[in-house]
This record gives sequence, C-alpha cells and structure tokens, in this order.
Amino acid sequence: KLFYEYAERLSDLAYEDPDSLQPAADALGVETKESDWIEREGGSGLFASSKVIGSAFSDDVLLERHNSEAIEIGPEHILVLRAVEHEESSVRPLDEVRDEIAQQLKSRAASELAQGRGREILDALSRGESLDSLAEGGGLEIISIKAVDRGNSELPAEILTSLFRLPRPLEAAKSFGEAELSNGDFAVLVLNSVEDGSD
Repeated sequence: KLFYEYAERLSDLAYEDPDSLQPAADALGVETKESDWIEREGGSGLFASSKVIGSAFSDDVLLERHNSEAIEIGPEHILVLRAVEHEESSVRPLDEVRDEIAQQLKSRAASELAQGRGREILDALSRGESLDSLAEGGGLEIISIKAVDRGNSELPAEILTSLFRLPRPLEAAKSFGEAELSNGDFAVLVLNSVEDGSD
C-alpha cells in the first residue's frame, strides 16, 4: 500500500515540476541517480526495458527536457527519468576506428580463405580422395564423433543444423557437407551413416 502511495506521489510531483527530478526526490526522501550514455537500441539493467527506452527517446523527454511519466518496470518497481544530455549519433573519426576496421578486414579475409580451402577439400572428397590424407597434407584437425542426436549441445549450432540436412549416405558411401561458424571457422562434414530414432 505504501509503495502505491509513493508511486502516485512521485508521478504527481514529477508532473507538477517537469523541469527537475530533485523536488520529487526531496519530497519522497529518495536519491536521484545518473546513468551512463544509452542508445536507442537500449542497454542493460533498467535500460533493457523497451518502455524505458521508448520514454527516454520520446519528444517530451528528449526535446522538451521534461520528466517522463512514471514507468512501471516490475512489481513494486517504478521510475521517472529525464534527459541530462543528448548527443546525436555521428560518424566516428577514421583514426579512432582504423584498428577496428583492420581487424574486421583480417577476420573477413581469414574467413574467406577458410571457406575456399574447405570447398577445395569437399571437391577432393567427392572425387574419392581420403579425408586422412587431405587433413594431413593441409595440417588440419579431424574430429570424429560416433553418434550425434538432434539435442546435442556440445557441437556448434551451425554444424548441427548442416549435419541434419545432409542426405542419408548410401551403402559404403558417405555424405559430405559444410558449415560456416559464427567465429569465421569453416567445417567440412563427413557423414558415415544414419541410425533412425526410436519412438
């Protein structure tokens, strides 16, 4: 009951003096807090709430610099916010992002190289070359797994998805596939056999 009384008073006080939160804070004996910068995409903690972000970037709060309405963000958890500073998004100077860009380009080049090498291996496998000799010649690692079910949580999701899309191998043959991983790695998949699940 006390919370709802305070919430109502907070809402009224913030509305009556829209240019500052301090009078409402003083009247209720609470402390105002200042956040770090936040973006329209949201952030963490209180700013993970779409209601809070929507209010923070509303015209009334952002442009008019008024207190927001009281925002209920959970059971017995309410806040009123106001914008202290606003800075338009801008293009960062090249000197500031040069290293980031260089790293991204290196990662992309490495990923493209891995894909190209992986597809060469797939082509060689389809021509009947041995996986062991290809791996040994290329200094690559073979990871052999006896059985994999759809609920496997140890394999990366990209590998699991690709694996279960491969055609069932014919007798004495194998199915080959590929998976591009989120970290830029490239996996060549070799499926030896399929065992039907039981009900």
